[in-house]
Amino acid sequence: MLPLFQTLPEEIVSALRGAIIHVIDTWPWINVNHSEEADRYLEHFETWKQEAEDKQHNQRACAERAAAFLHEHALFDRFGQELTNQQVIRIGHLCFRISIFAWDYGAVRLSGGSGSKIDDPDLQALMQANAGMPVLRASQPVLAPVQNARTPLPELFRRYEAENAHTMKGNRSYDFRQAFDVLLQTLGPDVVAEKIDKAHIRKVKDVLALLPVNARKNKQFKDMSYPEIAERNKELGLSIMSNRSRNRILGCLNQLMDWSVKEGFVTQNPVSGMLLKLPKEKSDRLPFDSDDLLKMFNAPIFIGRRSERAWKEPGALVIKDSDYWMPLLALLTGARANELLQLTKGTVLQEEGVWIIDIGGRVKTKGSIRKVPLHPELVSLGFIDWVTSLKIRPEDRLFSEVKPASADGKFSTNYSKRFGRFLDSVGMNDDRKVFHSFRHLFTDLLRAKADEGVIKAILGHDDPSVTSRYGNGYPLSRLHDAVSAVVPPVDLSHLYPRARKLAS
Repeated sequence: MLPLFQTLPEEIVSALRGAIIHVIDTWPWINVNHSEEADRYLEHFETWKQEAEDKQHNQRACAERAAAFLHEHALFDRFGQELTNQQVIRIGHLCFRISIFAWDYGAVRLSGGSGSKIDDPDLQALMQANAGMPVLRASQPVLAPVQNARTPLPELFRRYEAENAHTMKGNRSYDFRQAFDVLLQTLGPDVVAEKIDKAHIRKVKDVLALLPVNARKNKQFKDMSYPEIAERNKELGLSIMSNRSRNRILGCLNQLMDWSVKEGFVTQNPVSGMLLKLPKEKSDRLPFDSDDLLKMFNAPIFIGRRSERAWKEPGALVIKDSDYWMPLLALLTGARANELLQLTKGTVLQEEGVWIIDIGGRVKTKGSIRKVPLHPELVSLGFIDWVTSLKIRPEDRLFSEVKPASADGKFSTNYSKRFGRFLDSVGMNDDRKVFHSFRHLFTDLLRAKADEGVIKAILGHDDPSVTSRYGNGYPLSRLHDAVSAVVPPVDLSHLYPRARKLAS
């Protein structure tokens, strides 16, 4: 059987080879030192790959991808009219095969491998073809001039993508494409960039206000546009995406239009000032309720996911890492995220016959340095056994997969973003409910069982009348009695190790 690229012009074959080389040469696409970016890439990796695998068998999708590829490499005007339909489909098919290789390559690199091996036989043959010809790349594409008076939205986005290729990688590329699809499908193909105003953006916001969580993964919305999905959801009443998710889309449009102003395509940014306001004050936060906890602790992360990367999809794999233990620890200790993320193996210990976590390190106040007894439920859930089983040194962190943010050095900055995506995945879209909501809930439960001094000692609130560094003057046994008296408003017995064994 002839290779897929057989009969294609040499310049196009060289451009395809250049696309493969570009995948390898431009690594890393994301800064793997920022764990939230790596996590977001791995979260979406299988979805993106599946999309490419599906589209490579769709002739229309292949034709559209081929046209985009030829434009990117300034080859459309030269060859666009000469290519047969079969050749166009071959080009698009190869582009999707290269995309599949790219997603696999990125995942392997993030997992510590070299990722340079090409297993696809057509891509192997493509790399060997016309090896003596210069490689034509799209890193500096030749763009046809546009008339600023009428710039079609697809053309505007194509130019933005070409000039900002360094930022259009991984999950950011997915966000931008989703944002552009929402904009184009809401306003229609005839609207040009110069005519977009705040009324148009309000229409986009109206669509976003009705979009359900993970709409593109819902089979009943297959082949529907975003406005059609929003309209359909008026009847279905599915959980809508959170303000955080809507702002990600609006933020991408804001960035696109900011660039358009700088480049002279438009005179003002219609998205400016249109993002949704998120609660900033702690007083705006709400505690989780029993329904929230039921959704969270019956999600695939806790009862079984399909794979390490496909954590939103049900399966048989349970990975006990920060995603698993952090919500349980916060629910049953009331500790802050940054306090829990700094725990080491040596800070989980037994004193006076009581299992505790010894909270220190970078904390909010001096009063935050304390010893918190572990709730008996955490013992039943296997937390002590899990810590004991870890093959790490006493000074090593329990949740080393969560790295400090470069902006403020806090572990909680990166983790909070990931936890926000988890809340979105289970349909929790109230932006007043965040990871700190566990602390609010625990405080409310503790107030019914203990006096104010004990509560301050457990939660790490400053008390000027107290001089003792640990325990705030209270014996651990008394603190343990108060913590043990707290009854979480959710049944966690299905997560006990024994229950898992019986279920399997």
